[in-house]
Amino acid sequence: MTYVDPSTGEIHAAFAEGLLLVDLGEPDEESSSGPLWLGDWYTQQLCRIEAERAALKAQHARLMAELAAREKALAWKWRGALEEVVRTMLAKSKRKSVDFAYGRCGWRRSKRVEVVDEEAAMAWARSRWPGAIKRTESLLKSELPDREVPGVQRRDEDVFYVRSGGAS
Repeated sequence: MTYVDPSTGEIHAAFAEGLLLVDLGEPDEESSSGPLWLGDWYTQQLCRIEAERAALKAQHARLMAELAAREKALAWKWRGALEEVVRTMLAKSKRKSVDFAYGRCGWRRSKRVEVVDEEAAMAWARSRWPGAIKRTESLLKSELPDREVPGVQRRDEDVFYVRSGGAS
């Protein structure tokens, strides 16, 4: 039996609270004959895991889209009425929010800067306020010369890999 901590991915041999039992589909004795069985079985397991991962990602995306649609419909139909209820409840109070059984509604000050024309704002900032422009740098390893570079270690080693049929 193999157990996994879902929050860290750590593998455990014994059960403890919060761990998930992972069925690795241990090979039967018939399939473990011959020199190639482990490679075939292992990569088959990887294919199954990748297929499950793809299915779960697709299902997750569908469920998240459904929740987003429900949230949008809820706001369209009821948010205005809720704002009026909260405004009425806070009318003669210094409070800015109301606590309900499952959450809190209220008002808070929102100060933000919204860029509606990035090109115009960047042109202005370049000429008048260059400190407002963020510049990022990163090292292009492929462009480094083929010689000693401070802070760079070059490695040339054999690294074991496993790739299943579905992996790119």
